[in-house]
Amino acid sequence: MNPDMKNKDVQLESIDPATGKKTAEYKTLTEKELQSKIQASEVCWQEWKSQSFTKRENLLEELSANLIKNKESLSEVITKEMGKPLNQSIREIEKCALLCRYYKEHGQRFLSDREEFLHYKKSYVHYAPLGGSFGIMPWNFPFWQVFRFAIPSLTAGNAVFLKHAENVTDCALTIERILHESGWPKGIFTTLLIGRSQVESVIANPFIKIVSFTGSAKTGQHIAELCGRYLKKNILELGGSDPYIVLEDADISKSAEQIITSRLNNSGQSCIAAKRVIVEQSIYKELIQSLINQLTYKSISHPFYNPDVGPLAKKEFVTQLENIRDKDIKEGAKILFEKQASSEDNRKGFYFPITLMGDCSSLMECAQQELFGPLLPVFCVENSAKALEMANKTRFGLGAVIFTKNEELGEKWAKDQLNAGSCFVNGMVKSNPSLPFGGINKSGYGRELSVEGIREFTNIKTIAVCH
Repeated sequence: MNPDMKNKDVQLESIDPATGKKTAEYKTLTEKELQSKIQASEVCWQEWKSQSFTKRENLLEELSANLIKNKESLSEVITKEMGKPLNQSIREIEKCALLCRYYKEHGQRFLSDREEFLHYKKSYVHYAPLGGSFGIMPWNFPFWQVFRFAIPSLTAGNAVFLKHAENVTDCALTIERILHESGWPKGIFTTLLIGRSQVESVIANPFIKIVSFTGSAKTGQHIAELCGRYLKKNILELGGSDPYIVLEDADISKSAEQIITSRLNNSGQSCIAAKRVIVEQSIYKELIQSLINQLTYKSISHPFYNPDVGPLAKKEFVTQLENIRDKDIKEGAKILFEKQASSEDNRKGFYFPITLMGDCSSLMECAQQELFGPLLPVFCVENSAKALEMANKTRFGLGAVIFTKNEELGEKWAKDQLNAGSCFVNGMVKSNPSLPFGGINKSGYGRELSVEGIREFTNIKTIAVCH
């Protein structure tokens, strides 16, 4: 490729989802500028990889403190670019700070040599930095998703490159700035303002050793193909269609509260949200009424007013949900509850109404597609065996939940029956720094967070000293 060739994706745009107005434009890097940034980072990494863990601990502590200190202004950047209700944006920043503290406290132990007492004079496993790690991150949690991949990688001694979603460029630049202000060496975390056409060029660079991608299954397959072509390790966290199973002995009120909280989080734009509520026939009507009771008190409006639901991140997402809803209604689904944003908000922004849809079947679009927005389909089944069968009848496998007062049964299903990476009993799926996170099937592979998440970003070396 000619190093002076211009990237055909010449411009990135930020559009406020609450108003539909463009707020900023950003010029993308030329190929020459891109390769120059990677080369400069590699030079910085030669010193960074040998830094003491005490140095990294101090930087993690400073970064955590700066996130908390500036959480109000940082949260406004999130809300303006992708429409998350402001109080939820603040919680996202707080969670990033928690992640930094977690790896400050546990990172050195996770990376310590593991001695094995064999017939050698000395033998152990050593966790060494890999080099450059490349994150291709989504817009829905524009800080948390980046920190979830970047902090373990940086803690392990790698350099990090970020290609963020094109509609959250200000978030990407702000993340780089807050790291630099917290004392992290320039060149160790680098935001790359590039379009999709330049992703292959980054992956192909010899300094890049591992790629972490979060996004759709379709794009994930393309990233995996590129990584296969250049023999690069990769971690894929793709979509989900999480089943929330409600058995007839469940606490109906608690189940409904958890389902609605999960479904409406981030205006429904979460990979691990409740996507399919599967309920036994004997309690179907009771659960529906409880869900409606919960939804009655939920608000939808401008994200700076701290509603339960704000606008979706892009206008096209509203259209996609409308098409799914309308098609399923023609197939027999029924709208059981709907709450619109105000007419003024609707006219300006990208709003989809809070919607509860019943009489759904496994053949409908709402069962086949990942729903990203405040649309909740409910599926009625004859018994628990049918519920389990429907829950696993999906191409995804990110999260799953079972509600039942029989905790022994719930745990057995979670452990042995439900096909997903995170299985919860009597509570919504959440990510936590202490627990590994990831999926199976079309939801991807590899793990983030916890000890597994940091070791993904290392060269797991066998060291043996012979007699």
